[in-house]
Amino acid sequence: MSHADLLRDNYARVAEPGGIQAIVGTLHPEHELRDYSAGAPPRVYKGREGFFTWARQSMTAFTDTTMEPGDVEEHGDTVLVTLEIRATIVSSGAPVDLLVHHVCVMRDGLVWRTSSYADGAAAREAAGFA
Repeated sequence: MSHADLLRDNYARVAEPGGIQAIVGTLHPEHELRDYSAGAPPRVYKGREGFFTWARQSMTAFTDTTMEPGDVEEHGDTVLVTLEIRATIVSSGAPVDLLVHHVCVMRDGLVWRTSSYADGAAAREAAGFA
């Protein structure tokens, strides 16, 4: 399975029962998620437990979340994925539909680093694809 296929499978699992646990199985023990979506400096979540923290925060704030991969570029161990995220804000019931760009770096067949960007050009530059 290619790195891109692994990531596509992960995004498809987000809304499934047990999906987050399944995703954690594809993360390197030293996984680091850097969330630049609100700008710099990024919010950083370390290890598999850090991913669980991020997921719990997201699931508390949003419901009915889907992540649809759009463009996917893979160069060696680096993958850039553009995601269309649809969800509902729990506190207001307002729908959310936005694009997020993930730069994922793989190690030993597992997701080692994930950086999330609101700006596609910033993501391409961070991935070294600019």
